[in-house]
Amino acid sequence: MVRDGVRNRGQASITGVALMVGLVIAGATLTVALGGVALTDLQDSTRLQQSELALTRFDSAVSTVALGRSSVQQVTVGRAGGASDAGGAATVRPNAGRLTVTFINASTGARCDVVDTALGSVVSESGDSEIAYQSGGGAATTRGWCRRRSSTTADGR
Repeated sequence: MVRDGVRNRGQASITGVALMVGLVIAGATLTVALGGVALTDLQDSTRLQQSELALTRFDSAVSTVALGRSSVQQVTVGRAGGASDAGGAATVRPNAGRLTVTFINASTGARCDVVDTALGSVVSESGDSEIAYQSGGGAATTRGWCRRRSSTTADGR
């Protein structure tokens, strides 16, 4: 609109400022939302890596004792309440598995259980992830998926 040779643009500047403020608020909200999700994922990943490292140290100490290189080893894996260098509380599950060794006579087919014992495990939980150590091997479970972390150590003496 032109009145007396002067253009009136009062509404255009107010609309522009409102649009800029809206874009800044939307951008800041989006940045905070995505940054929060990324930060949570990074924290979970770090806790999982710390748990894996703690149980690797535990595996090393257990192997040292089992192979006769030391009579005693001490490792801090986790403390109740989740405050630990392992990223979460570590628990012992005394009957988490079973080991059975069966001798089968090839000529008669007779079976004899030589060893039949319960196996315990040490488990460190962090969020929806779980790292377990059992009988010399480690496994990780995350969101229902399981993967081997370490193999058992065999010493053929």
